[in-house]
Amino acid sequence: MTGPAAVGRARALLATVDLIAVDDTLLDTAGTLGPTSGGSLDAIHLALLPLC
Repeated sequence: MTGPAAVGRARALLATVDLIAVDDTLLDTAGTLGPTSGGSLDAIHLALLPLC
């Protein structure tokens, strides 16, 4: 798929994405989680779970 059809599909897909602000509360929650094998990014993802 290329051209206008691809742009339309991409816009439709992006319209389904929810953005969640990474604020101090979220980072504080991530900081209270135990160590993860992936590090900080995994902790942030885990801290987001209650918001989903």
